[in-house]
Amino acid sequence: MTDILTPPVFGSLGSPLALLVDAVDELGHVGEDEQCEAAQTAALDHIWSHYPDTLAKALNEEDWHGLPAVPDAGLEMSAVACLDGGWWLHHSTGLDDSTGDLGPLLTLIGPCTCGSGYVDTVLDGEDDLLVLLAELRAAGGFRHRPEEPDCTSIHRVRAWGAPRS
Repeated sequence: MTDILTPPVFGSLGSPLALLVDAVDELGHVGEDEQCEAAQTAALDHIWSHYPDTLAKALNEEDWHGLPAVPDAGLEMSAVACLDGGWWLHHSTGLDDSTGDLGPLLTLIGPCTCGSGYVDTVLDGEDDLLVLLAELRAAGGFRHRPEEPDCTSIHRVRAWGAPRS
């Protein structure tokens, strides 16, 4: 019989308390399907709230594809939308460089003019998108950035507070 004054030990295998703690861990686990759905919902909410006259009109729910977190690679759940012609939007949560707060991070990704990689730009609202689109139209698309000789892979831009490497 257990003495009621003896505090339970969380590590006791098979104890009722250990089973409850394990159950909490299992019930608190969010599966990949739920992560994908949450990432898609977050992307939709962000564009409906911050891009009502552009992206919210051009994209619908079916355009977004949620991706689960990959903790071993340091990646959180996110969502992507294909725009056409090698252009993509990527939505995740990152640190705002100016405030240090977590918030939505929307990145426009497009082919580099060198033909061997992609250039990405973090969007900071609808006005920022409109300016970028006007620049892209005038330039015929993204230009190769000579200060970044290796554009064959996409590097994070301001994601999680990390500068482009």
